[in-house]
Amino acid sequence: GAAVAPVGASLAAAPAAHVQLLASPAAFNPPGVADSQATLTALLAQAKSEVRMQALDYAPLGYGPDGTRPYYAVIDNAVRAAAARGVTVKLLVSNWNTEKPSIDYLKSLALLPHVQIRVVTLPQWSGGPIPFARVMHSKTMVVDGKAVWIGTSNWAGGYLDKSRNLEVLLRDGAMAQRVWRMQEQVWNSPYAQPLDINKDYPKPLKTGEPTKE
Repeated sequence: GAAVAPVGASLAAAPAAHVQLLASPAAFNPPGVADSQATLTALLAQAKSEVRMQALDYAPLGYGPDGTRPYYAVIDNAVRAAAARGVTVKLLVSNWNTEKPSIDYLKSLALLPHVQIRVVTLPQWSGGPIPFARVMHSKTMVVDGKAVWIGTSNWAGGYLDKSRNLEVLLRDGAMAQRVWRMQEQVWNSPYAQPLDINKDYPKPLKTGEPTKE
């Protein structure tokens, strides 16, 4: 594809007033650092035309003791509300998101009008599987082509509410378009396939060892 300018150059061009540092959980944030969870849901509530999201993991579930997955609906409710308003929602998730119970919630989301979901599967290295690698791991969001969110949090419970993560919100059209183009490149690549609500997806290979089922 076309050459891409270094990110530093784009950041330097953005006025400081348009850059906001976010973190979670809010209880540990120093003055001047906003709450990631509250800001994310506010951005989704303000969306008017299109939201583009890219994440390793998306599920309205957290991580509890003994392998339990407590319900965490904060992000999912905000995404569904945006779609209900007529906002186009395009979500890219990694193939690690195709295991149960996460995949069932993705299929439910995909049934909504205005929602499109694609699963990104990267081919294994020619030398064999690499544990916990060869997977789309970025977490970004572009809202209406004007604001861009870049962070460390997966879009599931336990990240924006219970563990330390950092995000940067840039209300800068140029940077938003830059990330939008990167997302669009992945969206249209052969690695991204539309989520099939009728497909029984195999358990993804994460550790490098074949699953025993």
